[in-house]
Amino acid sequence: MDFGVTGKLGGCYLAEQYRKSAAADKNGGVSFAELAAAKAAGQSEVSGMSFKDMWQARFPGAYYHVMDGSEISQGTWDRNDFPFERFFSDRVDESILNWTPSGAEPPAGNSEVQSRWSSAAG
Repeated sequence: MDFGVTGKLGGCYLAEQYRKSAAADKNGGVSFAELAAAKAAGQSEVSGMSFKDMWQARFPGAYYHVMDGSEISQGTWDRNDFPFERFFSDRVDESILNWTPSGAEPPAGNSEVQSRWSSAAG
């Protein structure tokens, strides 16, 4: 089969890819995220554990959210009045993805904007 790769460097590249592929097959189908979380949690066996279980084993009491933030346009995300602090709440819902501004963008020096930024920073 011709891969269009010639020379010693090309052969080394293909050999390395093959080696990585063979090594990946040895893990029995465990994903990188599962392996990383298990290592971080100090566990050697991850089969059957959910990512949430592994995360909470490593960081007791922590929480995380999974949602498609790509639905928020860059222009909306960059607004000074965008409620980004809602992402740091343990009760965030998907309504944040449909947020629209109610008026003109307040300046960064606005006291309400500064207060929200300070509260999110902790």
